[in-house]
Amino acid sequence: MKWMVYFLLLANVAFFARQYHQMSNAPPPPQQAVRPYDHVNRLLLISETSADKLRARISASKPVPPDAVEAPPESKLPPPTTAAITVQNCYSVGPLEEDTQIAAIRDWLVAMGGDPVLRLDERRELERYWVYFPPLPSQEEAVREVERMRAQGIEDVIAVTKGDMANSISLGVFSRRRSLERRLQELEALGYDPLVMPRYSTEKVSWFDVRFEQGERLTPNDLGARFPDVELSKANCVSGEIARDGPGS
Repeated sequence: MKWMVYFLLLANVAFFARQYHQMSNAPPPPQQAVRPYDHVNRLLLISETSADKLRARISASKPVPPDAVEAPPESKLPPPTTAAITVQNCYSVGPLEEDTQIAAIRDWLVAMGGDPVLRLDERRELERYWVYFPPLPSQEEAVREVERMRAQGIEDVIAVTKGDMANSISLGVFSRRRSLERRLQELEALGYDPLVMPRYSTEKVSWFDVRFEQGERLTPNDLGARFPDVELSKANCVSGEIARDGPGS
């Protein structure tokens, strides 16, 4: 009876040992592949960077529904406005010398719709022509040359003894162009080739700088019919001031 009990115990031990051996040598069960979410792009391996695989990956991504994209807010800026541009006409009127003339022209410009501003200026005018020979090395040489020219019948010739042109020879001062040309022809016939120096005079004069709004203009005929001795020149309107480009500038 005891041997039967021992035999059953040994048989059970052998059965469990065999089962344990089979379980330890069996291959592990296959694991289920983890699939990433469709809307998440996983990192790429180097082997996956070919053009075909990249296109396959892009096409497999799930598109975003149009209603899921929030539209940008509408602009709150006011619509652009077109500012009115005022074109002005500007002139300079002058030169003016007498007070009565200045007052009369001012009243006329205001009546024409202008905004005149009086400006003081200077006018440089050609006054005379001086015919001369340049300075000689000494006063004695200048005097001898004057005596030689007088002996040839040349009149109105003197030696200059003072100033910046000392030792030069003066052959006359002429206010008219015709008289100047006659004197030069006379000297050229005797073999002389003198110099001519223009002399200017400067005097104080006044000008009106006048501004007209758009559509209002002045013409030389408008001014000449009323003030024939006064000039009209077009000017530039710059930053609220008139920059003239005509006479008297």
